[in-house]
Amino acid sequence: GGVGLGGGGGGGPGPNPDRVKELTDRTGYTVTVTTAQRKYGGPPPNWDSDRPPGDGCEVFIGKLPPDVFEDELVPVLEKFGRLYEVRIIIDSNTGENRGYAFVVFCSKKGAETAIKECNGYPIRPGRRIGVRASFSNRRIFVGSIPRHKKHDEILREFKGKLRGLIEVFTYMDPVNRNRNRGYIFIEFESHHAAATARRILRNGQVLAWGDVVSSDWADPVDEPTEEIMATVRNVYVKNLNMSTSEEQLKDIFSSFGELYRVRKIKDFAFVYYDKREYALRAIEQMNGQQIDGSVIEVTLAKPQSERAKEKKREQQQQQQHQKGLMGNFGGGGGGDAPGPFYD
Repeated sequence: GGVGLGGGGGGGPGPNPDRVKELTDRTGYTVTVTTAQRKYGGPPPNWDSDRPPGDGCEVFIGKLPPDVFEDELVPVLEKFGRLYEVRIIIDSNTGENRGYAFVVFCSKKGAETAIKECNGYPIRPGRRIGVRASFSNRRIFVGSIPRHKKHDEILREFKGKLRGLIEVFTYMDPVNRNRNRGYIFIEFESHHAAATARRILRNGQVLAWGDVVSSDWADPVDEPTEEIMATVRNVYVKNLNMSTSEEQLKDIFSSFGELYRVRKIKDFAFVYYDKREYALRAIEQMNGQQIDGSVIEVTLAKPQSERAKEKKREQQQQQQHQKGLMGNFGGGGGGDAPGPFYD
């Protein structure tokens, strides 16, 4: 904690100390100053968790005039939701900001509202700030996992070796349910913990079952907003038996309401309903039930984000282009199966 009231860079430019004191007296937040950043909050007063807020709560603010600090920025941002922290990145030579900041809200809704309402906000006459979602990746991909290992064994192996580990996600082979697919995802409580784990796994400082494993960042996924999820009428069914047919699924899921399509891909499927209430009823009744001996998981399907659709269009165009170049000598394009969850 503690309040650092001077500017950075040896008495150079900085915020007005009286205005900063006025702000911290009013809100009860602390301001911590280092040569690289000014941090307001993190955590805020009376924060009753030992973890920061989850994914989707951070925004990136760009196009800041160099002499804008927390005394000016916080009153603009706190209108959109309770702030967890504001980190203004400082140039250590000048003491001015570098033109950008990271802001973490206590809730996802606060961040979403700020992006919607505050992007293009005139912070000074003729100076508009840019606000967009910031992805701090807290999940890594780990490969070279022995295929006979079960979830609990894998969790035990990594839990004692990687700090800040929250959960391990394992994926079973759809053909042989006793074997995993040879890779996992691990989620950490912070980006820093994930970055450290990725580094020590990659350079072999930490081994799993005596062997080096491969490791990289998991692709960040564009999470749909709460407003979008509130309109979803389709369900995602995972962990299905490979032999379960679309007809069987149609029979089972049509008992919850009118549906117009079932699409099964390997060991997961999408069920398309006419009304949202039917989808919610299906989730309530079917999540955790067995079909053909497999315990299934049923959730709302996440609509594809615009970015994912754009990426898919680009891939398809590239494939068409390649086909044209190859003059139809082999080389077909991939299918249109979406990644699990995404419809």
